[in-house]
Amino acid sequence: MAGRTVCFGFLLIGLIFVAAPAQAAKLYVTNMSDDSLSIIEATGKDPKRWSVTWTIPVGKMPHVPVLSPDGKRLYVTMAGSDEVWVFDPATNKVLKKISLGVKPTHIIFSPDASSAYVSLETSQELAIIDAATASVVTKIPVGLEPHVHVAAHDDEAAAGSDQRLVQPHRDAQDHVVRRVQRTGEQLR
Repeated sequence: MAGRTVCFGFLLIGLIFVAAPAQAAKLYVTNMSDDSLSIIEATGKDPKRWSVTWTIPVGKMPHVPVLSPDGKRLYVTMAGSDEVWVFDPATNKVLKKISLGVKPTHIIFSPDASSAYVSLETSQELAIIDAATASVVTKIPVGLEPHVHVAAHDDEAAAGSDQRLVQPHRDAQDHVVRRVQRTGEQLR
């Protein structure tokens, strides 16, 4: 790779995970302009020595890569193809493509790693994926252009939107029963 210039039109940097001391950490970078995922080997502390070791063609508009807490799965939102792709980070192979609502953008895992929460920007929903089966459990209507930022310690997903912070809780009839504005004012 020496002397080669790598241009990324638009990129988002995924989660760095620290591997065993003898191994390099990996950095996952989505390249929205050319629909690819780059993997950078972060060998040592000097970033000038790091290099792209893989570039994988993926779905349209890859947005956010997130490594599962156990490091065994890499989830990548494909905002332009309305999917989340699940990779095996050991082999860099696609294990599953999960169809979702319109424009999945951000993704996080629940504190216990049993669920992945995906914001669906255009359909204004929060999708909940069962991490064990990589299948959609439910979708919860939220506010305009939601972005998932954090999962609370008591396993309540929190999806931020430009209007409010939503903490979805479902009652027996599968209705959202509590929403909280950004100011902290209780709505229901």
